[in-house]
Amino acid sequence: MREYWVIDAQERTASVHREPAAGYRDMADLPREVIMQPRADGLAAFSVALADLD
Repeated sequence: MREYWVIDAQERTASVHREPAAGYRDMADLPREVIMQPRADGLAAFSVALADLD
């Protein structure tokens, strides 16, 4: 899987894992202020505003 997100809807935060190798080379914990967008081709129009999660 080239990219996956783990979203904590209660805290409105997320962990993003990208660039698989032996594990993932690009990992980031994101705060609620972020609007998440995938890097995958064809999904650029998709986004998630963590602060807006109910």
